[in-house]
Amino acid sequence: MERLELSGLREAVQGFHAAGGPILGICLGMQLMAASGLEGGAFLGLGLVGGQAVPVVRAPPTRLPHVGWNSIEIISPHPVLRGIPSGMDFYFAHSFEVSGFGDSEAVATTEYDGVILAAVHHGSALGVQFHPEKSQKSGSILLENFIDWDGSC
Repeated sequence: MERLELSGLREAVQGFHAAGGPILGICLGMQLMAASGLEGGAFLGLGLVGGQAVPVVRAPPTRLPHVGWNSIEIISPHPVLRGIPSGMDFYFAHSFEVSGFGDSEAVATTEYDGVILAAVHHGSALGVQFHPEKSQKSGSILLENFIDWDGSC
């Protein structure tokens, strides 16, 4: 967030979102879209979606960071997930998650010794905790859908 502030990109991204431009936040990008976060110290996020980026906390023997393939459960349809059924695998690599978001913003979850938000949206912003660029066919479908998406739901 410090780099976005110093470069003036915070206002540019927020303005693009306010104008209805489609935004895709991937992994850390999703966390930066939240209202605030704790990674590297407390920070104000972009505020494109609700919630806060907080450390993933799991009891042993669950390994952290969460790295590997997990299926997602779609809980709210979204144009960028068109053609992707629940149960499709995506590649995750993270130690922070977004929590405290509005239920109406949740798009998909994944199970990792507890529920983790896998995708969240608000208006023309969509954040995904996984890496579509590393997720083979499912990731390709998502990225193609994003390219075609006009930002409306």
